[in-house]
Amino acid sequence: SGRAGRYGQEDQFGRAMLLASTSFDEKSLFSSYVKGSLGSIEPALAKGPLSRHVLNLVASNLCKTRKDLHEVLLSSYTGKTCWQADREAFEEKLEADIATCLAGGLFTEEGGILTATPVGKHAAAKGVMVETAVATVKYLNEHREHALSLDPLEILWHLTGTADGEAVSFS
Repeated sequence: SGRAGRYGQEDQFGRAMLLASTSFDEKSLFSSYVKGSLGSIEPALAKGPLSRHVLNLVASNLCKTRKDLHEVLLSSYTGKTCWQADREAFEEKLEADIATCLAGGLFTEEGGILTATPVGKHAAAKGVMVETAVATVKYLNEHREHALSLDPLEILWHLTGTADGEAVSFS
């Protein structure tokens, strides 16, 4: 499995290989992949919030500057098919999401270098939405003085009001 090409990156000849362990598998694969119709290609990054991708790219150290974020995101399939059509709106959203992550304590910026904080790294690793992470950091900072006496149910109740919490049902 894998990808046989990168959209808009290569115009030259490419090759894909299908490996089959039996004659039946060979015929089935040939029928599906060589003679079959192409499935639709969906821009994967368009499915989730841009802020999640921003946090993941910074937390993984794939992007260290705002310029890196612009270049990586706009060079993706989603960037080429969705975001480049309205580049101004994309750049406004990207800058707003960077500002949210900075203000929310998910990463810092010194000398133009973006660095994920421990909270930002944990949020990215656990797949927590930026809005949820920022709201949780704010909540915990507001209750810092009596953090040890916070009831776990109170914290859970707070989390139900976040974007991630709305996806969880309690019965």
